Amino acid sequence: MMDGVAGQRRGEILLLLGSVAVVLLLAEAVVRLLGLAHPRPTGYAPVNANRRALREKNTRGYRDLEHALAKPAGTRRLLSMGDSFAWGAGIQLEDAYPQRLARALTRRRRETWEVVNLALPGMGTVDHAVQLADEALYQAKTRGRNRVEVLDPNAHKALETGVFAKGVATRG
Repeated sequence: MMDGVAGQRRGEILLLLGSVAVVLLLAEAVVRLLGLAHPRPTGYAPVNANRRALREKNTRGYRDLEHALAKPAGTRRLLSMGDSFAWGAGIQLEDAYPQRLARALTRRRRETWEVVNLALPGMGTVDHAVQLADEALYQAKTRGRNRVEVLDPNAHKALETGVFAKGVATRG
């Protein structure tokens, strides 16, 4: 009698294990047939956290390709200023939005475009404008000039630092 109960119990356990195995195999087959095993693309570029890839800079110290100072004939040029988003924090250089924008403009407009990336992480528009004005004045001084004309004489009102005065940037 004891042997009959133990045999019945063993049979129930084997039936349970067999049922679980069959259900798991069926679930695996359904997942594979529906294509749920592979994630669908989201449309975003994959992020490469390899920090060594983020060290790319041109000779001017910006995270961009090298650009000739004189714009090549037949090329349209666009300037990109901004913070870490425009700089391309956490992604490869070719996936940063200025490079993607240049490729898209060239493809869609059927003309050559360059997007010069002057973005720096952590800088706001005002900080960036001051830095670029300072850099322009430095370039002018190396060429023997002592001032840089600002196109908008009211630009100094937008800048909180007082570097611009009456449309002329000065450096001591």
